[in-house]
Amino acid sequence: MQLVPDELRPAAAGPLVDAIRRAGWHLSTGFAGVGYLLPVLCGTGHTDVAYRLLEQDSAPSWRYMVDHGATTIWERWDGWTEQRGFQSAWMNSFNHYALGSVGEWLYRFVLGIDQGPGGAGFGRLLVRPHPGGSLRAARGSYRSALIEATGVTPAVDQIELSPALPRRATVGYLTQAGVLPQAWSPLGGPHQVTRSAVVAGIAAARGVSPAQVVLRWAVQQGIAVIPKSSDPQRQRANLDIFRFSLSDAELAALATLDLGEDAAVDSDLRVEF
Repeated sequence: MQLVPDELRPAAAGPLVDAIRRAGWHLSTGFAGVGYLLPVLCGTGHTDVAYRLLEQDSAPSWRYMVDHGATTIWERWDGWTEQRGFQSAWMNSFNHYALGSVGEWLYRFVLGIDQGPGGAGFGRLLVRPHPGGSLRAARGSYRSALIEATGVTPAVDQIELSPALPRRATVGYLTQAGVLPQAWSPLGGPHQVTRSAVVAGIAAARGVSPAQVVLRWAVQQGIAVIPKSSDPQRQRANLDIFRFSLSDAELAALATLDLGEDAAVDSDLRVEF
């Protein structure tokens, strides 16, 4: 709430951390305070404590809910417990914004998607993740209203695309917006698409290389590709993909390689610790 002068904020956070420690690294806040708790801890140099609360798996905690089958955040910390069962039905929602306000912290501090000082409506985006805890990777996105606000449409959006990551919803969104999707790591990179039995089988049947099959797949999806190679022979092979077209059956076979959107790694959306 910005009630404490900046120079006193670290000192003021000390008693808060002490209270959390005395509670066995559990939170004891409710509706009014829970949305401020983790941001304040991160903002005063106690990111480790914030992650400790996030990863706490005994009640009261967010993890306790999730570990007991919750797919949304409950209204009460003790909405259900192993010892007492369900709380009173008069006030016991299992999908509630208050304790679920931790979602703001996940976006602003874990992903680091925030707005610049003095800004409003994310007019000036600030990317500033706060890594911590046992978390090793996090991924999310922010779809800006910049196109609508400025009337300027980007010409190209470079994202990870391959038969293993066709990302049809994302490609459809870009195409509808008039943005050309461009593949980085078009040959599948860590997913080793060119080594798959499906790709190898199509390549053998057509007398082409697995890389040519994958690049031809991208071209037929309307995806721009810029494969990297310093080898002249391979460069010529990468360009020699217009003398054949993949059949519907071959495209269907390649579709079985789809790992799903969550397997994608975009440099502007993902942070790895």
